[in-house]
Amino acid sequence: MNNDSVLGFIKKNTMILVLIAVVAFFSFQTKGALLLPMNVSNLISQNAYVFVLATGMLLCILTGGNIDLSVGSVVCFVGAVGATLMVIRTFPFGLQYLSCSL
Repeated sequence: MNNDSVLGFIKKNTMILVLIAVVAFFSFQTKGALLLPMNVSNLISQNAYVFVLATGMLLCILTGGNIDLSVGSVVCFVGAVGATLMVIRTFPFGLQYLSCSL
């Protein structure tokens, strides 16, 4: 392996290498608790809406070439409205779900 091929490999796989470094760092800091099955399951379930949004944005980019940057602000706004309705206004869950999903 020459120097150019090593640099090309690093340039091509930078994000994967950084992800491995971050996971290794936090696994070491938490003494292995990061990679427990229950913790991984919690991380996936708590970020499921991000996966859905990312899939939708990927389909928009692949099919039409359009990038819609307003998705993040809409998610934040709907989350704030839903939290306000649930906590301050004490809306029932069904009405709150209907008002935020429209």
